[in-house]
Amino acid sequence: SDLKEYCRTKLPYLNKLNTNFIINIAGYAIEDYVETLRILESNNGNQVGYEINISCPNVKEGGMEFGVDANITEKLTSELRKHTEKILIMKLSPNVTKVEDIAKASENGGADCISAINTLVGMGVDIKTRKPKINTVYGGLSGPAIKPVALANVHKIYKSVSIPIIGIGGISSVEDVIEFFLAGASMVQVGTLNYKFPNAAADLYSELKLYCKNFSLIRFFSKNVLLFRLISSPKGKQYESWIEPLFKPGLGSFSNPKNLFLLLASTTLNFFSNIFLFISSFVLTRFTIFFAL
Repeated sequence: SDLKEYCRTKLPYLNKLNTNFIINIAGYAIEDYVETLRILESNNGNQVGYEINISCPNVKEGGMEFGVDANITEKLTSELRKHTEKILIMKLSPNVTKVEDIAKASENGGADCISAINTLVGMGVDIKTRKPKINTVYGGLSGPAIKPVALANVHKIYKSVSIPIIGIGGISSVEDVIEFFLAGASMVQVGTLNYKFPNAAADLYSELKLYCKNFSLIRFFSKNVLLFRLISSPKGKQYESWIEPLFKPGLGSFSNPKNLFLLLASTTLNFFSNIFLFISSFVLTRFTIFFAL
């Protein structure tokens, strides 16, 4: 199968990289997610964790997305938790009535972290052909346009859960990164910007470091110490050992002026489509493309 081929050819390559990586998993039934995770766990990969995309249609529930139902989300999370002690991140959709309910269900199911948000549902129409611009009719909207929605969702989630949040959505400047931290995120992911500026993560890292220095908000620890703390975390839950908040998340409260940034190179794995690998060209030393504070 594609998954076994991925484990045979891609995992050995990733294991040799001087960086951490997280594997993103998607599926159409709970069994898909569990089987994918089980196979990955049995193939001696060095991945530090998994990001679970629950914006996929659940074919056993009439095509409804996993991430719109709190009960299904909690069930999926708890099933996955049984099969790994690595970091388990649930990636939430904004296309729901109350994202905080889905986040709480993820936490109750045993998730270590929430990432939010996934793309918004969008559509484009070609006025010449009078047909949709994409053959699936609807697609995922990302980029700067969704940042206000992402910030609102992150803040709602922050008020509902006690586990860390990875903020995602329209980040294109260091100011955007800081906004997400102040809204309640402990980390951020940079996505769409990479297509325009492949070195975006490195640039944002430098700008954020300068910002913190200018405002006397940070003292930097050895990157090797931080890396060790992440890897040595027994179940991926000992956040205090590898994240010491620079900002106390939540609308502008600053505290504990210490820590550095953890960057994470991410891979994406889809159970039912062709397996593809996304390792950004700007992987930095031993860090990943998530900024962790």
